[in-house]
Amino acid sequence: MGEIKELWCPSIEQLVCEIKAVNRAWKAASELFGEVKILKDLKNAIAS
Repeated sequence: MGEIKELWCPSIEQLVCEIKAVNRAWKAASELFGEVKILKDLKNAIAS
């Protein structure tokens, strides 16, 4: 049960780590595919 609670109720530290990971990925994608403002634009840039 503790494992399920961790998935549904992550700690603040885990949330911060996840947010930082998304920010790093967004920055890397922006460098690869050019400046994009919204995720939809990034998806279209990757698809083309």
